[in-house]
Amino acid sequence: MKLPFVRAAFDGVNISNDADVTLDDLASRMGAAPFGLTREALHLVLAALVAQRQLEFVTFSGNRINQRSLDLQIIWDDIAGVAKPFVEVYSSERLCDWAIRVTGNQQIKSLDKSEDRLMVIDTLTGWLTNWREARFLEEFEALPDESLNSSIWRTAANLKKTFGALADSIDALVQNTVPLDQCLHNIADLFSDSEAEFDKKKNDLIVLRYFTQGAALRDEVSNYLALCETTADEEVEQLRLMLLDKIGPTYFTADPSVKADIEELWRDFKAAFADHYVEKHDAVMNSRPVADKMKEVLRSDKWSAFESFSDLDWFDSHFAAGAKKLVRNLRNSECKEDVRELLATKPFCTCSFSLARFERRQDPSSRLEIIINQGLVFFRAKLSENADKLTDAIRVLGGHNSQAAAELQKRLSSAKDVTAFTGMTTAEIHLLRGAISAVIKNPDTAVDPKKTAFEKFSDLLPGEVSDWEREIDNLDIFANADENNISA
Repeated sequence: MKLPFVRAAFDGVNISNDADVTLDDLASRMGAAPFGLTREALHLVLAALVAQRQLEFVTFSGNRINQRSLDLQIIWDDIAGVAKPFVEVYSSERLCDWAIRVTGNQQIKSLDKSEDRLMVIDTLTGWLTNWREARFLEEFEALPDESLNSSIWRTAANLKKTFGALADSIDALVQNTVPLDQCLHNIADLFSDSEAEFDKKKNDLIVLRYFTQGAALRDEVSNYLALCETTADEEVEQLRLMLLDKIGPTYFTADPSVKADIEELWRDFKAAFADHYVEKHDAVMNSRPVADKMKEVLRSDKWSAFESFSDLDWFDSHFAAGAKKLVRNLRNSECKEDVRELLATKPFCTCSFSLARFERRQDPSSRLEIIINQGLVFFRAKLSENADKLTDAIRVLGGHNSQAAAELQKRLSSAKDVTAFTGMTTAEIHLLRGAISAVIKNPDTAVDPKKTAFEKFSDLLPGEVSDWEREIDNLDIFANADENNISA
């Protein structure tokens, strides 16, 4: 009422509880020079004055609209004018009752003595601290929109207008911007001076908290399941389906029994999933039998031949790369994590294990054997294609070791499959490598007989340690094996 255009509008006007000033009269006054307020601006100013309890709207039917009902939609065509509000005075005893009801402190006896008033202020300050720590409204507002429904949204909106405003009133008291009596008066107004309304809103707080906690649990379950691999276990998958149903929109409710059902299903699912995951994980990542079987494969004649020839041009590089990857994976297969502890918060281990690849990784030795056989079959076919040239090269290069040359010639002529590589000696391997390299280097020319076999052979020997030897040396299951394991 202190603004110049407001004072000018009401200057000399008889306004009381019984007499009202029409909107047309106020419009002509505020719309005149030097103010020139539009009708919409007038409505905004008058609504602010009503909100501050300095005025009340009066309808043509004689009804009053005060600050309590101002949040309702105002139909301006029904508003006849404004009047002074009826004075609502709460007794000191009534304000004391409200202080007790809000804080729950039964030791508050009156507002008459300074020590009593200080007790009320301290108790209200404590209530404000507890309210802020509880974060009823803040936690609800942090929920994603897809977790809400219209009913709980309206409940939260009403609580913000009542308990949220209650907290603001107490904060104003703490900041010394309103006196204690005014603070308690505002609180009584917020609940229409009704204990029943206060208790109803207090119960709504409990409903909001149940809903918020339930929504947080649903989000936790949803986020976990979104990352959780499917399994072949019927129990796990049945629990998953039941959980997905329980966290769906049908169960967006504050009913604590629904939250309890979700918690029980959640515990059962995590336990069943963890049992399944750990069993598969350990079968691949920490299995001694798997490691022992792999060692057996890597000690075989076929593997010896495979790694001896896999770097040659006649050997399909795809088989070599596949085998090398398997060996490398085995080297990194041991996992020392506490898997069950990890699964409590996320549905996977930090190692390379995956349920989707379990069937492929649970028996790496069998996969390696297949790769070895396929690689050697391809290599044996290549040798057969170049049999005549190889025979000439072996004859020339085998001059210094005729026995090895004779054995190699016999082996290649008699065995047309991968058995040709069984029991191959080091001398035979070196001789065959040299012969292959000679054919590759001189595909259409005869080998020079004047150059000694040793000289030719030494030129064709690889100049560095095989990649396979480095891979095998790096395998933990071999590098760290004790004598007992090796002898076994």
